[in-house]
Amino acid sequence: MTDIAKCTGKEPQYLGIVVPAKQRSRRHQHTYNRKKEQKQLQSTLLKAIQHGLVKSTHDVSDGGLGVALAECCITNREHQLGADIQLSDNVRPDCLLFGETQSRIVISCSPDKASQLIAHFNKENIPCTQIGTVGGNKLKINNLIDQPLESLSTAFFTSMTNFMEVVG
Repeated sequence: MTDIAKCTGKEPQYLGIVVPAKQRSRRHQHTYNRKKEQKQLQSTLLKAIQHGLVKSTHDVSDGGLGVALAECCITNREHQLGADIQLSDNVRPDCLLFGETQSRIVISCSPDKASQLIAHFNKENIPCTQIGTVGGNKLKINNLIDQPLESLSTAFFTSMTNFMEVVG
């Protein structure tokens, strides 16, 4: 899991999401070479980290982008940070937030490195888009989600205990 403390700072941070190009178009799904593109994505991300462009990363997997963003905000219980996210995509909101499409990564970086980070991925033909900033005590995603970190944290860290009490 992401250690949010590593991506904290006084200034707002940039959040980006990386999606391999061929995965974006349904008509190319049958030609999508998953292993090759995942390797390219991972090696490009590693180079970005080595060049000091990245403060934190989080994979978008179980639960989709909405869950990944929530986990980014609350994982470090001593220093939780909110995010203000603006997504623009012509996808149904449930698919946008909770779709588990592979090979997507949420990245945070300093605002002064955002354009360099985007250029780094675009140079490798990997789309990288700014989706918001880090800061505050809420997770806001468009007009779809506006939740205090305290409620997200409580749900995340106590759900299994609460479930076991009910069925136990």
